[in-house]
Amino acid sequence: MSGLSDTPLLISPLFKCTELFQKSNISPISLSRYANHLDVIKKATESDVFQHRDVVSIQIAGYEVLGKLFSEFVNAILHDSKKAKLICNMLPQEYRPNPDEDTYNKILKITDYISGMTDSYATSLFQHVSGISLG
Repeated sequence: MSGLSDTPLLISPLFKCTELFQKSNISPISLSRYANHLDVIKKATESDVFQHRDVVSIQIAGYEVLGKLFSEFVNAILHDSKKAKLICNMLPQEYRPNPDEDTYNKILKITDYISGMTDSYATSLFQHVSGISLG
């Protein structure tokens, strides 16, 4: 017997093996003969790449950008002021709140808008909203 009819016979043991690994909390990599090498690579990557000063500073800036955008847009949809109206006008039409919407859905639209931004767009918009860039 060969072909597709053999597939269920092969998949069942694979699922059982996967379940055992998930339940045992044993990493399949730890069973490899290269486990020590991989652990050295993992530690070096964490310290030399993910914790590098340049990477960390970009992550910190990301928190500032996202926090400022979220704060400004939420304040704009919840409060009535001249600045709020201007910021609301920066929102694409599909993300602008409807007067009959509840607060949760208004904030959800803002979250959807910000989460769909690219890094460069979010940074540019942050600069405009903050008055850093006028162009």
